[in-house]
Amino acid sequence: MTVEDRISSALREGLDRIQVSPGDPLAALGSGDSLRHRRRSARVVAAIAVVSVVAAISAVIGTRDSAVEPAPAPTVGSWSELPAPALSPRAGSLAVWTGQVAIFLGGQTEAFCPPSADCASPPTYARDGAAYDPSTGQWHAIADAPVPVASYTPRVVVDGLLVIVDDDGGWHAYDPHADAWRSLPDPPSRTEASYAASISATGSSVYALGRGDVVLVLDVTEETWSTLPASSARPHLDQVTLQATPEGIVLLGVDATAGNDGTAPSYLLADVFRDGAWHRAERSDMMGGYGWHWTGERLVSPTPTCVDGGEVNPFPGCIPEGGTFDPATGVWGGLPPAPDIGGGTSWQLTAQGGPRMLSYGLTYDDAARAWYSVGAPRGAESLMDAAAVVTDDAVIAFGGVEFGEGEEFVLGARATSRAWTWHGTS
Repeated sequence: MTVEDRISSALREGLDRIQVSPGDPLAALGSGDSLRHRRRSARVVAAIAVVSVVAAISAVIGTRDSAVEPAPAPTVGSWSELPAPALSPRAGSLAVWTGQVAIFLGGQTEAFCPPSADCASPPTYARDGAAYDPSTGQWHAIADAPVPVASYTPRVVVDGLLVIVDDDGGWHAYDPHADAWRSLPDPPSRTEASYAASISATGSSVYALGRGDVVLVLDVTEETWSTLPASSARPHLDQVTLQATPEGIVLLGVDATAGNDGTAPSYLLADVFRDGAWHRAERSDMMGGYGWHWTGERLVSPTPTCVDGGEVNPFPGCIPEGGTFDPATGVWGGLPPAPDIGGGTSWQLTAQGGPRMLSYGLTYDDAARAWYSVGAPRGAESLMDAAAVVTDDAVIAFGGVEFGEGEEFVLGARATSRAWTWHGTS
């Protein structure tokens, strides 16, 4: 049975358990929220695989007065534990899938801070790492990075290389075959490190945002930099993120001339560079757009939440923060309604690969057009900040930290170096 078959079966079972009553399910989510804060609420419908079922359920529960409980996400697949790599316990490592091995690099090793706590000690990040080869089931150590590395370190895999940008804006490349790092030339308009927070790659080139949202282009083969011409589309974009795809280089952002202060929806716009020129797509009907990922067919933001503006400046409905964009056609799209995000586990992975994206405790499969949960490994439910990669047919996770009391906790925290793999087929 394929993973898609397992997903479809689990979704059918989930639909059989849904009991829809008249009224308004969103009212329960809205009660108790303060007046002057934006409210992010999970869409309160079951995960469904076919458009006709989505339409039928949405029509019933799309009003505002029912106390219908959101359906939980169906759980698909199972976890098994892997041998642990020869790394110290840690959380928040950088994780990438090269197409052959899963690389876990750096991560926080001490001075862990519990959620919502105010901690004075700065975190300590490592430089060492390890690679796991699913074809052999073996780990091997890799060369230490030239700088400390964390999960937030900008990174991309391009032309067989892992490229990272350090906190000072320096560029570095790791060759897994040679097990060696090298420095890359500085970009032509070197600015503060935040410019590299949005880097992406296609072909043998890495694309990054420079000052003024100039698109910088690094050819990793020639180790040379160039720039794209500036977009002449108006209005200018603000809060820009960059995505490089084979169908064009995409800048996503909001209208820089609007207030963007939460009193009105800030709908996403997109500029696409293809055939030597920039093209402005039609305005979307979504906000946010976090965690964009190229599936091989289109860009997807797997964000299962929506924004209603609150009670002072309510929006015209709850506007989705996730959606799709096709750079080839300039067409925006929506996601199927998401199931309940849930809150019973700290184990929430963030990883993308092919059509599958993990975030917010859910998995979105764009090939199946469906949401589901991969669950958590037994005994790992309380772990936070585990690193993960999505391979062609699996998820590989490593590390994490949990908080508590007892001799096994150091200053209230305990990290791990355990590793697991998830498979969606039996």
